[in-house]
Amino acid sequence: MAHRLYDISTLEPFAARGCVLLTPNTRLARRIRQEWAAARVASGASVWESPAVFPLERWLQQRWDVAVREGLLPPLLPLNAGQERAVWEQVILEDLGDADPSALIDPAGAAELAAQARDLLLRWQLDSGDAAVASVFATQGDCARFLAWREAFDLRLQQQGQCTAVDCLQALAHLQKQPGLPPAVLLEAGELAPLVRMALATQTSHLESLDPGGADSALVLHPFADTREEIRGVAAWAARQQRTAPDDTLAIVFSGPDADRVALEYHLRREFDCLGEDYNSLPVNFSTGIPLAHAPVIRDALALLALVSGRVAVTDVVALFRSRFVDLPDVDTADAQAFLRRLLDGGSEELEVGALRHFANRPQSQGGQALAFGARLMTVAGMRELRQRHRPSDWVTLVSRVLDVWGWPGSEPLDSLEFQQVSRWYATLDEFCALDAVCPALEFSRALQLLRDSCRRQVSHPQTADSAVQVLGPLEAAGLAFDHLWIVGAQSNTWPAPARPNPLIPVSLQAERGMPHATPEREWRYAQDLLGQYRRGCGTVHASYSTQMDGVEDRPGALLHGATDSAKHDVPALVPEWVRRQGEAARVLVSDHLAPAVGDAELDSLRGGAALVESQSQCPFRAFARHRLRVSPLADFSVGIAAAERGHIVHEALQVLWSVIGDQAALLAMAPAQLAAAIDKSVTVGLEALPDHRRIALGSACVELEAQRLRALLEQWLEVERQRGAFVVAAMEQDITASLSRLELNLRVDRIDELPDGSRVIIDYKTGVARASDWLGERPARPQLLLYGLCVDAVPAALAFARLRPSECAYVGLGEVDSIPGINADIHAATNRRGEAFADWSALNDSWRDTLQRLAQQFLDGDAAVDPQPNSCDYCGLQALCRVDGDLPPSEPA
Repeated sequence: MAHRLYDISTLEPFAARGCVLLTPNTRLARRIRQEWAAARVASGASVWESPAVFPLERWLQQRWDVAVREGLLPPLLPLNAGQERAVWEQVILEDLGDADPSALIDPAGAAELAAQARDLLLRWQLDSGDAAVASVFATQGDCARFLAWREAFDLRLQQQGQCTAVDCLQALAHLQKQPGLPPAVLLEAGELAPLVRMALATQTSHLESLDPGGADSALVLHPFADTREEIRGVAAWAARQQRTAPDDTLAIVFSGPDADRVALEYHLRREFDCLGEDYNSLPVNFSTGIPLAHAPVIRDALALLALVSGRVAVTDVVALFRSRFVDLPDVDTADAQAFLRRLLDGGSEELEVGALRHFANRPQSQGGQALAFGARLMTVAGMRELRQRHRPSDWVTLVSRVLDVWGWPGSEPLDSLEFQQVSRWYATLDEFCALDAVCPALEFSRALQLLRDSCRRQVSHPQTADSAVQVLGPLEAAGLAFDHLWIVGAQSNTWPAPARPNPLIPVSLQAERGMPHATPEREWRYAQDLLGQYRRGCGTVHASYSTQMDGVEDRPGALLHGATDSAKHDVPALVPEWVRRQGEAARVLVSDHLAPAVGDAELDSLRGGAALVESQSQCPFRAFARHRLRVSPLADFSVGIAAAERGHIVHEALQVLWSVIGDQAALLAMAPAQLAAAIDKSVTVGLEALPDHRRIALGSACVELEAQRLRALLEQWLEVERQRGAFVVAAMEQDITASLSRLELNLRVDRIDELPDGSRVIIDYKTGVARASDWLGERPARPQLLLYGLCVDAVPAALAFARLRPSECAYVGLGEVDSIPGINADIHAATNRRGEAFADWSALNDSWRDTLQRLAQQFLDGDAAVDPQPNSCDYCGLQALCRVDGDLPPSEPA
């Protein structure tokens, strides 16, 4: 069904006179032709003459072509946008000369700005060669540099016989007017650049603008709490309007970021019930598109090409294993999952492709096979042509061969939208071939960068059937008539938009000529004109805004002053029928915190040691998930050495150090040079604990800094050891077994010291926060040392954390010895602060034994309540599984 969006009756007299109808955009021109054809069919005509209606700039480009064919203008080669940007980038990089290219952070971005600046200067007829204008440019470094770039750019075009689109307009503007030119009518043209008006004057016999006329429609303002509620509300409004008045035409004018556009599409599909089998029947026409590079099927193609050489993001590799556009037959195997976990556990956000290829071609398990991913990488690595320089058109062939190796775009059928995006990809490759005219032979990395830039500039517009609901950009809605038009995101700080002058043209000159985006006043007029067009062409104009943006109160744009305020939300965020059914539903609360008890067969396979009991104490669900379901969070990336790696390095270094020293008497007797040599040896061995791939990823400078840090830390720690009473290191890294109920836990004690009276102190190294209070309460936060205390023949004289932190080195613990600073021997005072008040060290140890037995029995009984201790969730990583809500109290057993 066609929906009328333009009244062509006002155009018929002009068409009858042979006028050319010029529109500001392609969409309006297409709509007028559709409406014209529909009117002729309705009148019974079978043949008719189509009106001469064109987008303004396209028609002027056609006039330039005619002038060249007729010999009125020299035959130059017009560059497309990609070619123009490539020439600009070459000019800019050549201007840098022998300077470090990294001095310019983004050459491609600079080329984009330079192309825009030249276009603005020509369109607004600002002669940078004029002495007064040039003097203004000379006072600003970036602007003066741009003039040098422009001179080189113009010279290159002249030498190559090339031109840009704005050069074609410039040539038309200075062409002598010829006889027999057609009259023209501007439709919804708005403000035109001086150069465009000059070109129109030489290409038309008579030019006039069609007065749109009409009274302003009603303007209704809708406030929402935040952007998410606004998007949901607009989608619900569109669905409700379409159901209650299916013949009405609706427009949603949307100019927000891509993420908001995706959210809007999701909520529209939800409201129209098009998320399942009816996915392709959404009665909404999306005119707004997304950059081709952001479309999933194209995004994955570019990610595959990035695997040829250089560095690749680990997250991109993980995404490719989930992509349905890549042929990886073993992607769901245990070996594939092990490979991905190894990548993430490596801690590096990026990897060299060579290292990635090496990892992927090693068996991931005992008796496992190399992955198909690794085989594909090896095939691509064997393509020697990829290491040579080629013309852009030759790279197109090689790019297609690489994607064929990966089986892109997959073996599953593409849906309509994906098929359109793949078709646009091939069209982009065809356009990429045109870079042969401006680019020399390129290496692969440069060719891939140009291809990425091309895909970012290309906008993927889904071709959907005509519908009553349209999602449009601000300019695309101009000139069209809708029953209702809704402006999304009419915030005070974004609508009108803030000024965005081009940084390569002095702002004073931009303001003087009234260039686009130059001043707030210019942006105000632009938004005001658009709003005027909307209100003249539509029955009702709605505008919505969020009352809060990022937690800060916000207001509607000032252009909406005087709008009728929608005091209450007449736009439900939820489907009314769903709300009704939820209200009528009977609910039964089921307490499901108990898992099946641990059986004998499962008991033999349990792993975890002290971490099992600690998890049960921190949160019973964490113990269940990690030690029975075998679920663990993926590792986080770290720029430098991760906390866990640093802890392991310190442990290794201290083991070596005390194996050399042995006891405090030897420490006190060692000469400075002898002690320094022992520390150096410990540092070297400690850092050898870093795997090779981590040392490569971190770099030699980072490893050397860590060596300096570790050396200083060990020196500080030995000063703490000198302040103690006499001791002998009796054991290091000793493996022991703890029995709790039916649990047999394998533990490893960092260190056991023997005092002169034969008593022993159990020590656990900590490079993070260490508190003796973590041992107290019914659920001790750090029960590891308490478990160690159960495993020795007699109650130890003390339990202590050895806190190894720069400038904070100290012992922290409890016991019945007073020869170690930092170990509290006043047990009654130490425990009274937590409301327990144990009389002595022996009573406290008896309580710990009962507590640990109880925690072990709760685990064996299947207690899996989501009941985290304070701050327990900060480093858990299982929130997506347990769905914990920090605002709710701990769950209670039934």
